[in-house]
Amino acid sequence: MDNTKGADCAYPPVETLPDGTFVTTTCGHWEEGEEPYIVSVRFKLEELDRKAVP
Repeated sequence: MDNTKGADCAYPPVETLPDGTFVTTTCGHWEEGEEPYIVSVRFKLEELDRKAVP
């Protein structure tokens, strides 16, 4: 995501859940002219390694 304020938005922590899911959370100005808000993303490594199917 692109922080629209042009400043440092945060140093997101990364947590690994017992099932291997990674959770990362950060905050920033994600939409021009809007107040900052928190974004959290969950993923597993196999999701990143999966090839796109046309």
